[in-house]
Amino acid sequence: MACTSCSESIERALLMVDGVKKVVVGLALEEAKIHFDPTLIDSDQLIEAVEDAGFGADLISPGDNINKVHLKLEGINSPDDLNIIQSALG
Repeated sequence: MACTSCSESIERALLMVDGVKKVVVGLALEEAKIHFDPTLIDSDQLIEAVEDAGFGADLISPGDNINKVHLKLEGINSPDDLNIIQSALG
């Protein structure tokens, strides 16, 4: 992830996933903090969606409660990469 527009695109892509309530992407650390509805989606499904788009994501921390997850994002190098993620998650 090399630019601010990349992090903004990841936020938008994850917010398109049914059940995701809030996303904060950290550009420098290549991390995403996601608040979601655990009755609709879980952390494995979020990771799978990113991986299905051709990128990596690893669970860093499940968060303070069951509706938050912290992911490490890998392989995001351009806005085009994020368009692929956005399409896969939409």
